[in-house]
Parts: sequence; C-alpha cells; structure tokens
Amino acid sequence: ALSYEAMLAPLDDFPAFAMAFFQQGGRGANVTTPFKEQAWQMVDILTPRARLAGAVNTLHWQNARLLGDNTDGIGLVSDLRRLAMIGDASRVLLLGAGGAARGVILPLLEQGCRIVLANRTHARAQALAAAFQAQGEIEALPYDALDDHTFDLIINATASGLQGEVP
Repeated sequence: ALSYEAMLAPLDDFPAFAMAFFQQGGRGANVTTPFKEQAWQMVDILTPRARLAGAVNTLHWQNARLLGDNTDGIGLVSDLRRLAMIGDASRVLLLGAGGAARGVILPLLEQGCRIVLANRTHARAQALAAAFQAQGEIEALPYDALDDHTFDLIINATASGLQGEVP
C-alpha cells in the first residue's frame, strides 16, 4: 500500500534530510517551496522538463539513483485548460522568478501563451526570461511598468502568497 506523509525539512540542510529519507526506504517525494532548486541540484537524473525548469518538485529513488521531475507546469496548465482559463495566445502575468515560476513557464509557452515575468529583483526575471526565449514569447518587466499592460491571467509564483502577503 502507498502511504503519503507530509514531512517538514530543515531550511538549512534539505539535501541531507532528503537523502536520509531515501536511505531509510523512501521511494518518492514531492518537493515544495523553498526546496525545488536545491532538489534540482542534488539529483542524478533530470527529466528534460526539469532540466529546463531548473527546479524539481518530484523525486523518485530508483536503482540507487535519484530521478528528478517537474510536474508543476503540466498540472497547472491541465487545470487551466479544463477550466477554460487559458487559450492560444493568452497573455499571462507570472509573478516570481524562483522554482515555482520556472516550472510553469515551458508548459504555458507550449500552449501558446505569451508571458510577462515580474519579480522583486528585476535582473532575476530578465535572466529567467532569457533562458526561455527560444521556447516562446516571454519578456520581463519591472513591477512599475505593469500598469500599461492587460492580462488574461495572473499567476502568483512568489513565496509571499504563503505568508498572506501581496507580491
């Protein structure tokens, strides 16, 4: 039987915590903020979408090797499509430039969405947009430039939402 249990990892040593879990018989794990980029760095094998995302939300221990995948984007896009919230050429404002944002960019671009990235640190948003430029229409704008634009959908991929704050 499959069991699923939430575990609180220490902020200062996620890799050691995760490896101890697998060494004690764990077979798979979901990874949440703020550990997705650390998980990406520690795996032996990355799926193509995880490699491009630079973040991992799913770990699988197999044959003494750690496989990392990123299912954030495909799950989100599947729900957005099912709910008719996005279509071809939808303009999406994506707030944040961390692991959660990285995981949803490619699936959104593959659906034909046009993405505007905004992040507290504009340089980080610019670097992230540049990393995905070849996959579709994506640009980074500072927060103060957003007033001149309209969007079909806004996605908050910042950690501020976890504390009940507005990004």
